Amino acid sequence: GFYHEAEMLRGVSHPNLIELLRHEKQGDREWFWFERYDFDISQMFRQPRVFPKDEVMFFVRQLLAGLAAIHNAGMMHRDIKPHNVFVKLDSGHLVIGDFGWARLKNETREYTRSICSTGYKPPEVLLNNQGYTEKLDCFGAGCVIHFMFTRKVLFPLTTVDEMNNYYRYPLQSTEDWPGETYEGF
Repeated sequence: GFYHEAEMLRGVSHPNLIELLRHEKQGDREWFWFERYDFDISQMFRQPRVFPKDEVMFFVRQLLAGLAAIHNAGMMHRDIKPHNVFVKLDSGHLVIGDFGWARLKNETREYTRSICSTGYKPPEVLLNNQGYTEKLDCFGAGCVIHFMFTRKVLFPLTTVDEMNNYYRYPLQSTEDWPGETYEGF
């Protein structure tokens, strides 16, 4: 929940990551105050407004800078999607938020596969590989970037069966992909 998110945010600070402004606990209740942003990327890019390529690239650079800060701090976000990327309209300032699924990269336990959101799950998570790395965040970022340029979800898939139908041949593992695999990123 929010307590975990606050703990993860205490471990990293960067202009392109949401800032926890205040945290209070009174008995069994807790309050968290975060910076306020006008839109998430999903809301912003669903507007009829045309976004020039330079403006989208400005958002892309900020998204990747925030993601690099997360990874350099030894963490994985594990839920990079348009709903978790926020923008201030007046400045175009972008931050990554919602660290509720974030984990440290060096945790020795296996990770859950019930992470990431529909359309942003990388193949190894869909194939039930619980030993994934921060590369899953890169996959999510690529999907967000695609969304910003096209306003469409790149992979509207949630199960291995849907992946098999989408690619029109059965996948047993990421090694079955033709050409360069996801691990080649």
